[in-house]
Amino acid sequence: MVSRDKNLPLYMQVYEALLDAICKGEYRNGGMLPTEKGLAAQFNVDRQTVRKALDLLVNEGVLEKRPGVGSFVKDLLAQTNPNAGPATAAFTLPAVDNRLNRIAEPFNTKLFLEIERHCREKSLQLTYTSLGTVSDLARLPENVVGVFVVSRVPKAVVDEMRARAMPAVVVNSHDPHSVSVQADNFNGAKAATQHLIQLQHTTIGYIGGVQGYDTSIERYAGYVQALFEAQLAWDEMPVAHGDWTFDGGFRAMRAILERAPQLPTAVFAANDMMAIGAIHAARDFGLAIPGQMSIVGFDNIEQGLYMQPSLTTVGVDLDLMARLAVTNLHQIIAYNEHLAYKIVIPTQLILRESTSVAHERLTSSGVGGGNPEIPRQGTKEP
Repeated sequence: MVSRDKNLPLYMQVYEALLDAICKGEYRNGGMLPTEKGLAAQFNVDRQTVRKALDLLVNEGVLEKRPGVGSFVKDLLAQTNPNAGPATAAFTLPAVDNRLNRIAEPFNTKLFLEIERHCREKSLQLTYTSLGTVSDLARLPENVVGVFVVSRVPKAVVDEMRARAMPAVVVNSHDPHSVSVQADNFNGAKAATQHLIQLQHTTIGYIGGVQGYDTSIERYAGYVQALFEAQLAWDEMPVAHGDWTFDGGFRAMRAILERAPQLPTAVFAANDMMAIGAIHAARDFGLAIPGQMSIVGFDNIEQGLYMQPSLTTVGVDLDLMARLAVTNLHQIIAYNEHLAYKIVIPTQLILRESTSVAHERLTSSGVGGGNPEIPRQGTKEP
Protein backbone atom coordinates (compact mmCIF):
# COMPACT_ATOMS: atom_id res chain seq x y z
CA MET A 1 0.00 0.00 0.00
CA VAL A 2 1.28 3.46 -0.88
CA SER A 3 1.54 6.27 1.64
CA ARG A 4 0.64 9.86 0.95
CA ASP A 5 2.83 10.92 3.85
CA LYS A 6 6.00 9.97 1.99
CA ASN A 7 7.99 12.46 -0.08
CA LEU A 8 8.17 9.89 -2.90
CA PRO A 9 5.56 10.43 -5.67
CA LEU A 10 2.69 7.94 -5.64
CA TYR A 11 3.51 6.52 -9.08
CA MET A 12 7.08 5.79 -7.90
CA GLN A 13 5.74 3.98 -4.84
CA VAL A 14 3.52 1.85 -7.11
CA TYR A 15 6.49 1.26 -9.41
CA GLU A 16 8.71 0.11 -6.54
CA ALA A 17 6.00 -2.14 -5.11
CA LEU A 18 5.39 -3.82 -8.48
CA LEU A 19 9.09 -4.23 -9.19
CA ASP A 20 9.60 -5.81 -5.77
CA ALA A 21 6.71 -8.22 -6.38
CA ILE A 22 8.15 -9.20 -9.76
CA CYS A 23 11.62 -9.80 -8.25
CA LYS A 24 10.08 -12.01 -5.56
CA GLY A 25 8.30 -14.09 -8.20
CA GLU A 26 4.79 -13.01 -7.26
CA TYR A 27 4.28 -12.37 -10.98
CA ARG A 28 5.99 -15.09 -13.03
CA ASN A 29 7.86 -14.61 -16.30
CA GLY A 30 5.33 -14.20 -19.08
CA GLY A 31 2.52 -13.73 -16.56
CA MET A 32 -0.06 -10.99 -16.82
CA LEU A 33 -0.44 -8.28 -14.17
CA PRO A 34 -3.85 -7.23 -12.88
CA THR A 35 -5.66 -4.62 -14.91
CA GLU A 36 -5.01 -0.92 -14.38
CA LYS A 37 -8.38 -0.71 -12.64
CA GLY A 38 -7.48 -3.64 -10.38
CA LEU A 39 -4.07 -2.14 -9.51
CA ALA A 40 -5.64 1.25 -8.83
CA ALA A 41 -7.99 -0.38 -6.33
CA GLN A 42 -5.15 -2.42 -4.82
CA PHE A 43 -2.95 0.63 -4.20
CA ASN A 44 -5.79 3.07 -3.56
CA VAL A 45 -4.66 5.45 -6.32
CA ASP A 46 -6.15 6.61 -9.62
CA ARG A 47 -5.55 4.81 -12.93
CA GLN A 48 -3.31 7.60 -14.24
CA THR A 49 -0.89 6.96 -11.35
CA VAL A 50 -0.88 3.25 -12.15
CA ARG A 51 -0.35 3.95 -15.85
CA LYS A 52 2.73 6.09 -15.11
CA ALA A 53 4.21 3.30 -12.95
CA LEU A 54 3.53 0.69 -15.65
CA ASP A 55 5.04 2.91 -18.36
CA LEU A 56 8.21 3.22 -16.30
CA LEU A 57 8.45 -0.56 -15.99
CA VAL A 58 7.87 -0.90 -19.74
CA ASN A 59 10.62 1.63 -20.50
CA GLU A 60 13.02 -0.35 -18.29
CA GLY A 61 12.22 -3.56 -20.16
CA VAL A 62 10.56 -5.25 -17.19
CA LEU A 63 7.04 -5.28 -18.67
CA GLU A 64 5.53 -5.35 -22.12
CA LYS A 65 2.11 -3.93 -22.92
CA ARG A 66 -0.10 -5.83 -25.33
CA PRO A 67 -2.81 -3.48 -26.68
CA GLY A 68 -6.27 -4.66 -25.79
CA VAL A 69 -4.88 -7.46 -23.58
CA GLY A 70 -2.81 -6.12 -20.66
CA SER A 71 0.67 -5.82 -19.15
CA PHE A 72 2.95 -8.89 -19.03
CA VAL A 73 6.20 -9.62 -17.21
CA LYS A 74 9.03 -10.07 -19.71
CA ASP A 75 11.26 -13.15 -19.51
CA LEU A 76 14.35 -11.12 -18.63
CA LEU A 77 16.61 -14.18 -18.60
CA ALA A 78 15.73 -15.14 -22.15
CA GLN A 79 16.91 -11.73 -23.32
CA THR A 80 20.41 -12.22 -21.89
CA ASN A 81 21.68 -14.14 -24.93
CA PRO A 82 18.74 -14.99 -27.20
CA ASN A 83 20.89 -16.86 -29.76
CA ALA A 84 22.61 -19.20 -27.29
CA GLY A 85 19.63 -21.41 -26.45
CA PRO A 86 17.53 -21.67 -23.30
CA ALA A 87 18.85 -19.65 -20.36
CA THR A 88 20.79 -22.02 -18.12
CA ALA A 89 22.34 -21.82 -14.67
CA ALA A 90 25.31 -23.96 -13.66
CA PHE A 91 25.41 -25.94 -10.41
CA THR A 92 29.14 -26.21 -9.67
CA LEU A 93 31.06 -28.22 -7.08
CA PRO A 94 34.81 -28.25 -6.36
CA ALA A 95 36.81 -30.69 -8.46
CA VAL A 96 38.37 -33.28 -6.15
CA ASP A 97 40.12 -36.62 -6.27
CA ASN A 98 38.91 -38.70 -9.22
CA ARG A 99 37.66 -41.31 -6.73
CA LEU A 100 35.07 -38.86 -5.47
CA ASN A 101 32.16 -37.50 -7.46
CA ARG A 102 30.68 -34.96 -5.11
CA ILE A 103 27.39 -34.61 -7.00
CA ALA A 104 26.73 -38.22 -5.92
CA GLU A 105 26.82 -37.25 -2.24
CA PRO A 106 23.23 -37.41 -0.93
CA PHE A 107 23.22 -33.83 0.39
CA ASN A 108 24.47 -32.38 -2.91
CA THR A 109 22.10 -34.53 -4.96
CA LYS A 110 19.08 -33.35 -2.98
CA LEU A 111 20.29 -29.72 -3.13
CA PHE A 112 20.69 -29.99 -6.92
CA LEU A 113 17.15 -31.34 -7.30
CA GLU A 114 15.69 -28.60 -5.11
CA ILE A 115 17.55 -25.86 -6.99
CA GLU A 116 16.52 -27.39 -10.32
CA ARG A 117 12.86 -27.33 -9.26
CA HIS A 118 13.02 -23.65 -8.32
CA CYS A 119 14.98 -22.81 -11.49
CA ARG A 120 12.15 -24.18 -13.62
CA GLU A 121 9.80 -21.71 -11.93
CA LYS A 122 12.11 -18.91 -13.15
CA SER A 123 12.35 -20.29 -16.73
CA LEU A 124 15.93 -21.42 -16.07
CA GLN A 125 17.45 -24.76 -16.97
CA LEU A 126 20.13 -26.24 -14.70
CA THR A 127 23.35 -28.01 -15.61
CA TYR A 128 26.15 -29.44 -13.48
CA THR A 129 29.93 -29.28 -13.67
CA SER A 130 32.92 -29.31 -11.33
CA LEU A 131 35.42 -26.47 -11.10
CA GLY A 132 39.01 -26.95 -9.98
CA THR A 133 40.92 -24.29 -11.91
CA VAL A 134 40.16 -21.07 -13.78
CA SER A 135 40.54 -22.95 -17.09
CA ASP A 136 37.54 -25.12 -16.11
CA LEU A 137 35.30 -22.08 -16.67
CA ALA A 138 35.72 -22.69 -20.39
CA ARG A 139 33.62 -25.85 -19.96
CA LEU A 140 30.53 -23.82 -19.08
CA PRO A 141 28.03 -23.79 -21.97
CA GLU A 142 27.54 -20.53 -23.86
CA ASN A 143 23.96 -20.23 -22.64
CA VAL A 144 24.95 -20.23 -18.94
CA VAL A 145 23.72 -16.93 -17.53
CA GLY A 146 24.54 -17.54 -13.86
CA VAL A 147 26.35 -19.90 -11.52
CA PHE A 148 25.58 -21.57 -8.20
CA VAL A 149 28.96 -21.95 -6.51
CA VAL A 150 28.31 -24.86 -4.15
CA SER A 151 30.70 -25.80 -1.34
CA ARG A 152 34.32 -24.67 -1.53
CA VAL A 153 35.08 -23.99 -5.18
CA PRO A 154 38.67 -22.63 -5.27
CA LYS A 155 38.93 -18.91 -4.46
CA ALA A 156 40.83 -18.20 -7.68
CA VAL A 157 37.89 -19.52 -9.70
CA VAL A 158 35.36 -17.43 -7.75
CA ASP A 159 37.57 -14.34 -8.12
CA GLU A 160 37.82 -14.91 -11.88
CA MET A 161 34.04 -15.23 -12.19
CA ARG A 162 33.68 -11.93 -10.37
CA ALA A 163 36.30 -10.33 -12.64
CA ARG A 164 34.28 -11.49 -15.65
CA ALA A 165 31.07 -10.13 -14.07
CA MET A 166 29.51 -13.60 -14.12
CA PRO A 167 26.36 -13.58 -11.93
CA ALA A 168 26.89 -16.02 -9.07
CA VAL A 169 25.47 -17.08 -5.73
CA VAL A 170 27.56 -19.05 -3.24
CA VAL A 171 25.62 -21.93 -1.66
CA ASN A 172 26.54 -23.95 1.45
CA SER A 173 29.65 -21.82 1.88
CA HIS A 174 30.55 -18.15 2.22
CA ASP A 175 32.30 -15.57 0.09
CA PRO A 176 32.43 -12.01 1.50
CA HIS A 177 32.17 -10.49 -1.98
CA SER A 178 29.09 -12.45 -3.11
CA VAL A 179 25.58 -13.36 -2.07
CA SER A 180 25.98 -16.45 0.12
CA VAL A 181 23.25 -18.83 1.27
CA GLN A 182 24.30 -21.32 3.94
CA ALA A 183 22.99 -23.30 6.88
CA ASP A 184 23.46 -22.12 10.45
CA ASN A 185 26.38 -24.50 10.89
CA PHE A 186 27.61 -23.04 14.17
CA ASN A 187 24.34 -23.21 16.09
CA GLY A 188 23.36 -26.52 14.53
CA ALA A 189 26.63 -28.12 15.68
CA LYS A 190 26.32 -26.49 19.07
CA ALA A 191 22.80 -27.91 19.52
CA ALA A 192 23.96 -31.39 18.52
CA THR A 193 26.81 -31.30 21.05
CA GLN A 194 24.58 -29.86 23.78
CA HIS A 195 22.19 -32.76 23.21
CA LEU A 196 25.01 -35.21 23.96
CA ILE A 197 26.05 -33.22 27.03
CA GLN A 198 22.46 -33.29 28.30
CA LEU A 199 22.62 -37.09 27.95
CA GLN A 200 25.52 -36.96 30.48
CA HIS A 201 28.31 -37.64 27.98
CA THR A 202 31.52 -35.97 29.11
CA THR A 203 33.96 -37.38 26.54
CA ILE A 204 32.59 -36.44 23.12
CA GLY A 205 34.65 -37.06 20.00
CA TYR A 206 34.42 -35.09 16.78
CA ILE A 207 34.70 -36.20 13.16
CA GLY A 208 35.23 -33.22 10.89
CA GLY A 209 34.96 -32.87 7.12
CA VAL A 210 37.62 -31.57 4.75
CA GLN A 211 39.69 -29.10 6.75
CA GLY A 212 39.57 -25.49 5.64
CA TYR A 213 35.99 -25.63 4.35
CA ASP A 214 33.72 -22.99 5.91
CA THR A 215 31.30 -25.76 6.83
CA SER A 216 34.03 -27.68 8.66
CA ILE A 217 35.29 -24.59 10.48
CA GLU A 218 31.84 -23.43 11.62
CA ARG A 219 30.62 -26.86 12.75
CA TYR A 220 33.79 -27.49 14.72
CA ALA A 221 33.44 -24.04 16.32
CA GLY A 222 29.88 -24.85 17.42
CA TYR A 223 31.03 -28.17 18.88
CA VAL A 224 33.84 -26.48 20.81
CA GLN A 225 31.56 -23.71 22.09
CA ALA A 226 29.10 -26.23 23.55
CA LEU A 227 31.94 -28.06 25.34
CA PHE A 228 33.41 -24.79 26.60
CA GLU A 229 30.09 -23.60 28.02
CA ALA A 230 29.68 -26.95 29.78
CA GLN A 231 33.19 -26.55 31.26
CA LEU A 232 34.42 -29.70 29.52
CA ALA A 233 38.03 -29.98 28.34
CA TRP A 234 37.33 -29.33 24.65
CA ASP A 235 41.03 -29.33 23.74
CA GLU A 236 41.46 -32.86 25.12
CA MET A 237 38.62 -34.46 23.16
CA PRO A 238 39.49 -37.01 20.42
CA VAL A 239 39.23 -35.43 16.96
CA ALA A 240 39.72 -36.92 13.49
CA HIS A 241 38.85 -35.72 10.00
CA GLY A 242 37.20 -37.39 7.04
CA ASP A 243 36.21 -36.17 3.58
CA TRP A 244 32.40 -36.03 3.95
CA THR A 245 32.03 -39.63 2.71
CA PHE A 246 31.08 -42.94 4.36
CA ASP A 247 34.67 -44.19 3.98
CA GLY A 248 36.02 -40.95 5.44
CA GLY A 249 33.81 -41.32 8.51
CA PHE A 250 34.72 -44.99 8.87
CA ARG A 251 38.45 -44.24 8.80
CA ALA A 252 38.11 -41.28 11.18
CA MET A 253 36.21 -43.37 13.73
CA ARG A 254 38.82 -46.14 13.51
CA ALA A 255 41.52 -43.54 14.17
CA ILE A 256 39.68 -42.34 17.28
CA LEU A 257 39.11 -45.87 18.58
CA GLU A 258 42.72 -46.92 17.98
CA ARG A 259 44.47 -43.82 19.32
CA ALA A 260 42.36 -42.18 22.02
CA PRO A 261 43.62 -42.99 25.54
CA GLN A 262 40.07 -42.52 26.83
CA LEU A 263 37.43 -43.61 24.34
CA PRO A 264 34.52 -41.23 23.91
CA THR A 265 31.04 -42.40 24.80
CA ALA A 266 29.65 -40.13 22.07
CA VAL A 267 30.77 -38.70 18.73
CA PHE A 268 29.47 -35.78 16.71
CA ALA A 269 30.19 -36.15 12.99
CA ALA A 270 30.07 -33.05 10.78
CA ASN A 271 27.75 -34.72 8.25
CA ASP A 272 25.46 -37.74 8.08
CA MET A 273 27.49 -39.84 5.64
CA MET A 274 30.52 -39.69 7.96
CA ALA A 275 28.24 -40.44 10.93
CA ILE A 276 26.94 -43.55 9.16
CA GLY A 277 30.51 -44.64 8.41
CA ALA A 278 31.40 -44.01 12.05
CA ILE A 279 28.55 -46.23 13.23
CA HIS A 280 29.82 -49.10 11.07
CA ALA A 281 33.38 -48.65 12.36
CA ALA A 282 32.20 -48.61 15.98
CA ARG A 283 30.21 -51.79 15.43
CA ASP A 284 33.26 -53.48 13.93
CA PHE A 285 34.98 -52.78 17.23
CA GLY A 286 32.17 -54.43 19.14
CA LEU A 287 30.46 -51.27 20.38
CA ALA A 288 26.68 -51.13 20.70
CA ILE A 289 24.98 -48.07 19.21
CA PRO A 290 23.65 -46.22 21.18
CA GLY A 291 24.18 -48.34 24.31
CA GLN A 292 27.95 -47.85 24.43
CA MET A 293 28.46 -45.12 21.81
CA SER A 294 26.04 -42.33 20.86
CA ILE A 295 26.49 -40.74 17.43
CA VAL A 296 25.00 -37.57 15.91
CA GLY A 297 25.26 -36.40 12.31
CA PHE A 298 24.38 -33.25 10.35
CA ASP A 299 22.26 -32.72 7.18
CA ASN A 300 19.28 -35.08 7.71
CA ILE A 301 19.79 -37.17 4.58
CA GLU A 302 17.29 -39.96 3.86
CA GLN A 303 19.79 -42.75 4.51
CA GLY A 304 20.02 -41.71 8.14
CA LEU A 305 16.28 -42.12 8.65
CA TYR A 306 16.15 -45.71 7.38
CA MET A 307 19.31 -47.19 8.91
CA GLN A 308 19.37 -49.12 12.19
CA PRO A 309 19.47 -47.37 14.54
CA SER A 310 18.01 -44.33 12.85
CA LEU A 311 20.41 -41.41 13.01
CA THR A 312 19.99 -38.42 15.32
CA THR A 313 20.98 -35.45 13.19
CA VAL A 314 20.72 -31.73 12.48
CA GLY A 315 18.25 -30.90 9.73
CA VAL A 316 18.73 -28.22 7.08
CA ASP A 317 15.76 -26.76 5.17
CA LEU A 318 17.07 -27.46 1.66
CA ASP A 319 13.89 -26.20 0.01
CA LEU A 320 14.36 -22.79 1.64
CA MET A 321 18.11 -22.78 0.87
CA ALA A 322 17.42 -23.58 -2.79
CA ARG A 323 14.55 -21.10 -3.14
CA LEU A 324 16.60 -18.22 -1.73
CA ALA A 325 19.63 -19.14 -3.85
CA VAL A 326 17.54 -19.18 -7.05
CA THR A 327 15.62 -15.99 -6.20
CA ASN A 328 18.84 -14.08 -5.56
CA LEU A 329 20.60 -15.38 -8.68
CA HIS A 330 17.55 -14.49 -10.77
CA GLN A 331 17.60 -10.94 -9.44
CA ILE A 332 21.35 -10.56 -10.06
CA ILE A 333 20.97 -11.77 -13.65
CA ALA A 334 17.82 -9.84 -14.49
CA TYR A 335 18.90 -6.49 -13.07
CA ASN A 336 22.68 -6.76 -13.50
CA GLU A 337 23.19 -6.08 -9.80
CA HIS A 338 26.37 -6.82 -7.89
CA LEU A 339 25.35 -7.78 -4.37
CA ALA A 340 27.24 -9.09 -1.34
CA TYR A 341 25.51 -10.38 1.78
CA LYS A 342 25.03 -13.63 3.71
CA ILE A 343 21.75 -15.46 4.25
CA VAL A 344 21.77 -17.99 7.09
CA ILE A 345 19.22 -20.84 7.04
CA PRO A 346 18.08 -22.03 10.50
CA THR A 347 18.72 -25.65 11.48
CA GLN A 348 16.78 -28.09 13.65
CA LEU A 349 17.97 -30.93 15.91
CA ILE A 350 16.15 -34.14 14.95
CA LEU A 351 16.16 -36.78 17.70
CA ARG A 352 16.17 -40.43 16.64
CA GLU A 353 17.64 -43.68 17.93
CA SER A 354 21.43 -43.30 17.67
CA THR A 355 21.82 -41.38 20.95
CA SER A 356 21.05 -42.35 24.55
CA VAL A 357 22.09 -41.54 28.11
CA ALA A 358 25.75 -42.30 28.82
CA HIS A 359 25.98 -45.54 30.81
CA GLU A 360 29.68 -46.18 31.06
CA ARG A 361 33.14 -45.05 30.08
CA LEU A 362 35.31 -47.14 27.81
CA THR A 363 39.07 -47.70 27.91
CA SER A 364 41.19 -48.19 24.84
CA SER A 365 43.07 -51.02 26.53
CA GLY A 366 43.10 -53.88 24.09
CA VAL A 367 41.41 -51.92 21.30
CA GLY A 368 42.53 -53.08 17.89
CA GLY A 369 41.69 -55.90 15.58
CA GLY A 370 38.04 -55.47 16.47
CA ASN A 371 38.41 -56.82 20.02
CA PRO A 372 38.17 -53.95 22.50
CA GLU A 373 37.90 -54.52 26.21
CA ILE A 374 34.49 -53.05 26.95
CA PRO A 375 33.49 -52.82 30.62
CA ARG A 376 30.03 -54.09 31.40
CA GLN A 377 27.41 -51.68 32.62
CA GLY A 378 27.87 -50.93 36.30
CA THR A 379 31.64 -51.47 36.53
CA LYS A 380 33.75 -48.75 38.08
CA GLU A 381 35.41 -46.11 35.99
CA PRO A 382 39.06 -46.84 35.17
